[in-house]
Amino acid sequence: MRLRSATPLAAHAERGLRDCIQRLCRLRGSGQWQEALWQLHEMQHSGPSPNVIACNVVLSSLEAGQAQALVQELPRMRLQADAVTYGSLIAAHGRARQWAETLAAVEVMRDEGVQLDLVTSSTAISACARSSKWRQALALMRALEGERLQPDVVFYSACIDACAQGRRWTMAVQLLDRMLAQSSPAAAGNVIAYAAALRSLEAHWSVAVQLLVDMKWKRISPDVVAFNAVLGACGSAAQWEAGLQVLAAMAGSRVAQDHVSKALAMSACAQAKRWETALALCPEPEHAITCSAFITACGQGRRWQLALLALSESEVARRSTVCWNATLSACDYWPRSLLLLQHMARRLLRTDLTGQNALLSTLEKGSQWALALDVFWTLRQHHLQPDAISFNSVISACEKGHTRNPRP
Repeated sequence: MRLRSATPLAAHAERGLRDCIQRLCRLRGSGQWQEALWQLHEMQHSGPSPNVIACNVVLSSLEAGQAQALVQELPRMRLQADAVTYGSLIAAHGRARQWAETLAAVEVMRDEGVQLDLVTSSTAISACARSSKWRQALALMRALEGERLQPDVVFYSACIDACAQGRRWTMAVQLLDRMLAQSSPAAAGNVIAYAAALRSLEAHWSVAVQLLVDMKWKRISPDVVAFNAVLGACGSAAQWEAGLQVLAAMAGSRVAQDHVSKALAMSACAQAKRWETALALCPEPEHAITCSAFITACGQGRRWQLALLALSESEVARRSTVCWNATLSACDYWPRSLLLLQHMARRLLRTDLTGQNALLSTLEKGSQWALALDVFWTLRQHHLQPDAISFNSVISACEKGHTRNPRP
C-alpha cells in the first residue's frame, strides 16, 4: 500500500521540479537573473529541492562573481557539479576576462574527474586569448591534446585566435592546415577559422592574400571580417595596390564594404604616401573610423587645412577623440596643436596618450623644449603613462633647445 502511494508523491515532486526549472528558464530568457537566483534560493528552503540542472540554468545567466559563489555552494546543497556547470562558470570568467580564474576552474574540473568537452575547452582557450594571455591559451591547447578530444572547427578557431593574439602566424597557419585536413572544406565554420588565421598576419600581407586565394579555391566564401583582416595586413605593410585589389575582390564576391573596410584601404594608401587615392576612396566620410582615416591621409599629404575642414564639418568627427588625435598629427604645427587641445577641452573631450604624443611631436619639431617638458610632466596628472614615443619626443626637444636639465 505504501509503495503505491509513494509513486504519486514522487511523480508530483518530479512535476514540481520540472515546473520550477521551466520557470527558471523563462526568467533566464528574459534577462531576470536576480529573480532566477532568488527563486533558486526559495527552492532550497520551500522545495522542491533543486537539482544540478536547475542550478545550471541559473548559473548560465550569472556574472563571474555570482557564478563562482553558486558553484561553491553546490556541496552544501549536496549536488555535484557536472560539465555543464563548469562550462557556464568558465564562460562567465571568460566574459569578465578573468583568465587566471578560468584556468583554475579547468584544473578543479579535471581534479574532480569531470570530463572536459570541446565546448568548455574552446571557451577556456578563448578566455585566455581575449585577455591577451596567448601563452597560457597555447599551453592549455597542448595540455588538452591528451584528453582524447576530437577537435572541431570551434576548438581550432579558438586556438588559431590565440595564435593571432600572440602574433604567432606560422603556428596559426599550421593549425588551419591541420583543421582543414580533418574537416569538410565547405564546413560553415571554416570561414571563422580562416578569419582568425588572417588576423595573425598583421604585416605578412602576401601570406594573407594567398590565404584569401586559397579560400576561393576551396570554395569557402570569405566574409567581411576575413576581407578586413587582409586589408589590415596590406595597410600595415603599406601595400596600397594590394589593398585596392582586395576591395575589388570584395565587390566581385558581393561582400558589402563596411566602414572598417574603407578605413583600412585608406590607411594602406596613406601609409604608401598615396593620400589622394585614399581621399578618393571615401570623399565624404560618415563614420568616426573613416573620418579618422580621411584626416590621417590629409596629414600624409600635408593638407592640414583640409584636415581641419573635415573635423569642423563632421559632428561625428568632433565627438571622436580618435579624429581629434588624427587632426593633431595632421596639423604638424605646435600653435595649431595647442589650439586644438583647447577646443577639445571645451567640448569636454579627454585627450589620450596618442593625442599628447602628437602634441609632443609638434613641439619637438618646433624646438619648443620648455613647452614639451611642461606637457611631459603633466601626463601623469591626466593618468597617462608616458611611452617610448613620449620620451623620445621630449628628449629630442631638449636636445634641440640645448638643455639637458629637465625638472626632477
